[in-house]
Amino acid sequence: MATSSLVLAVSDVDSLISNSGDIRTTSSTTLEQRLKERQNRLKIQLDEPTRKNLIAKCGPAQSVLIKVKVRSLKADENRSKAYGGLIKRLGTIITLLEKQGVDTTELKSLKGQLEAAIAQYNKDAESYRTALGDIVTMRCAVDPAGFKATLETTREQRLQLGKDAVAIRNLLPKLKQALDDAKKALADIKSSRSGGNN
Repeated sequence: MATSSLVLAVSDVDSLISNSGDIRTTSSTTLEQRLKERQNRLKIQLDEPTRKNLIAKCGPAQSVLIKVKVRSLKADENRSKAYGGLIKRLGTIITLLEKQGVDTTELKSLKGQLEAAIAQYNKDAESYRTALGDIVTMRCAVDPAGFKATLETTREQRLQLGKDAVAIRNLLPKLKQALDDAKKALADIKSSRSGGNN
């Protein structure tokens, strides 16, 4: 039983090495507070031609950003399910391996690193979702500086999410190796037990 779960986990890790996914969110501040904070942080000052240009272009841009938001939410949902499933399965495998007498120190360490990387991704994804929600619901013609600040913020956050996803993917080959090592150790334990019974 433990060997089949271990094989499934190894295949899950293999599939995640080439995929990505995760997230959910709420915000404790108002839209106006977030817009003002972003504008202050980025020190956005618009001259009159830039302001008029933004007012003219922000409405159509919001239409495009709605599609980006929908795709992003779907990808986040898929990623969240994949990461959550991997952590849950890994916990089950560690428990099963411990019951069989396999040393799981490395797996526990990697699971902790993976959980921390996923938590960071989730935190950053929550901020990204909030900013995307803000940019598509705000009245951009009334606050073009807030629109510009939020647009720049979403770009920064998207880059950060990419870095977070890379950090998670970089752990997967190590996890796969640790699972392979645990699988071999389990086979050795079962072999020595069956060899001792003859």
